Amino acid sequence: MDRDSADGDKLLPGEAAAIASGRRQDAKHWVDVYRELFGFKSALMEELYKQRGRVDPDGQSEVRDDESIFQREAARLERRLRFWENELTRLAS
Repeated sequence: MDRDSADGDKLLPGEAAAIASGRRQDAKHWVDVYRELFGFKSALMEELYKQRGRVDPDGQSEVRDDESIFQREAARLERRLRFWENELTRLAS
């Protein structure tokens, strides 16, 4: 079951428990997870941009749809990364 954060973003399994725990090590874990996911999604987007010109003009609308989906997902991952970075900073003080 997907859970949503206070800002409406989907949480990954185990993330809600980490939010509730208030433990610095949990925050660090999620910073690492989201940093990796954001980097992965960014690399996929970069490859999509490089390859989109190779797609037949009749398929370009599908490529544009993919770009839009990837951009929204990257933005969500970046928001979650920022949330956890802020949480890690808060727990460290």
